[in-house]
Amino acid sequence: MPTVRLDPGRYFFHYTTCEAAFGGILPSRNLGLSPYGAMRDPLENQQWHFTFTGRGARDDAMVLADNAEQTEFERRANRETRARSHLLSLTVDAEPQPDGERPPFCFGWARARMWEQYAERYRGVCLVFDKERLTQRFAEALGGRDHQDLPSSCHLRGWRHAQADH
Repeated sequence: MPTVRLDPGRYFFHYTTCEAAFGGILPSRNLGLSPYGAMRDPLENQQWHFTFTGRGARDDAMVLADNAEQTEFERRANRETRARSHLLSLTVDAEPQPDGERPPFCFGWARARMWEQYAERYRGVCLVFDKERLTQRFAEALGGRDHQDLPSSCHLRGWRHAQADH
């Protein structure tokens, strides 16, 4: 059975469909960012909470009014941020745990839940990216621009695929 040997901790892993990988990402060498609102992970879809502090005496009515304002602020902030934000879902290797994930399932390319949810129920693709090179490409793509001008994808100049050991 072929295995892939990768330096632990050196790579980012991206699970996707065959269509996205072979019909888009690899031929175009562009890695698209997804709208935040399209994310399906329960942790990513939790509401964000903000903490405010102040000084001075407050009566109960003022506290209730402040709580209502904060709730409305959080609702609007969550809605607006998610509408304007894009992200790329990546995972990394985890440290093996004696009472938790063990090799190979702690490796970024061997996450059963990711294969099921993001890679067509084990029929998709796990793309492997060098952390330093991908981070550098995104930094170059962002280039100090205002958030309104940020790209919705990143061109992957000089990517290469991993070779399987036989």
